[in-house]
Amino acid sequence: MLSKITGNKMVLGAIVGIGGGLIVAVLLVVVLGVGKSPPPVAAEAGAAPTKAPTAVAAKPAAQSGGQAPAGEAGGKSGLVYVIKDRIVNLADPGGRRYLRYTVALEFADKSTEKKAAGSGNRLAIYLPDEDQPTYQAVASDPKNDPQKEFLARIQKFTPALEDAVVTVLSSKTSNDLASAEGKEQAKKEIKDRCQRILGSEETITNVYFPEFVMQ
Repeated sequence: MLSKITGNKMVLGAIVGIGGGLIVAVLLVVVLGVGKSPPPVAAEAGAAPTKAPTAVAAKPAAQSGGQAPAGEAGGKSGLVYVIKDRIVNLADPGGRRYLRYTVALEFADKSTEKKAAGSGNRLAIYLPDEDQPTYQAVASDPKNDPQKEFLARIQKFTPALEDAVVTVLSSKTSNDLASAEGKEQAKKEIKDRCQRILGSEETITNVYFPEFVMQ
């Protein structure tokens, strides 16, 4: 009987010892392993490091267009005085060369300039009784033609303008007017001479050659 009791105690002690050892091992693993991150993976040889994509600002597309005519300062106004189908002798030796031309002088629209000068931010007090919008049908007036008004306004200058064009072109030789640069120079001289005639009353913006034939 005593031997049985002693044997049971020894088995129980062994079980307790094994269990205690397992508990201690688990605690050590938990204490030593928690909080440690896995080591970084080494990059493969020759692999390029990845970079975060960067935003690239788009460049505006370049505007294409031909070379602007002499004196061009913006959009066309539509106010044009045309000197049509004229013939002038050129300054070539012997006077055997002549030029058939049509010149169009484009002018700035004075009504548009006045509107632009009068526009701007202004401080105003809104009165409901006086500032309510009112709408009224307005009949169009066929006589109100800006081109006709413009031609009547510059009529006093037209003889001098035509003479200025003849003076400039008759001073050129056929070689002077053969190249694009020579034509542009002639346009510039016509514009400058005509502008001196007009003074500050009108402004020439462009000079065109719709017809330009040398013979």
